[in-house]
Amino acid sequence: PIWGGPDSGVRGGLGIARAEAEGMAVAAIAVVNAVGDVLGPDGRSIAGSSLVDGRIRAPRPPGTDDSAPINTVLALVATNAELDKREVRWLAARGSDGVTTSVRPAHTRYDGDVCFAIAAPPAAGAAETDLDVLGVLATQAVANAVRNAVTDSS
Repeated sequence: PIWGGPDSGVRGGLGIARAEAEGMAVAAIAVVNAVGDVLGPDGRSIAGSSLVDGRIRAPRPPGTDDSAPINTVLALVATNAELDKREVRWLAARGSDGVTTSVRPAHTRYDGDVCFAIAAPPAAGAAETDLDVLGVLATQAVANAVRNAVTDSS
């Protein structure tokens, strides 16, 4: 994260998380090198600038010089559920909500933030799929994977 300026940058990383509810689960993996600060569940910065003086120091616009940063959050959500193509796309969008939840600012023009989703068939006897629950779990799993990417020491 470098939103507070190049001197405020901190190391990103790789994070994994899982969210479960009502017999369903979503796992997420995230590679984090965001411009924005990574926020904990309480909304406080856990990685990045503290913006002590309240000023936002945006990087130079992409392409204006060789020192312009190339930053991103890449995420993947995975679940076992019978989902069609449109539902998997919707699940990816809910995963992207996890980036917005955990990074401020997210999806800047300096980032290439993106989230993908995959779904494998459920195991025999698995709980009936509730797409709305899976969406909430995708958001939670990605947000926590982003947080884990900057806090895990492994």
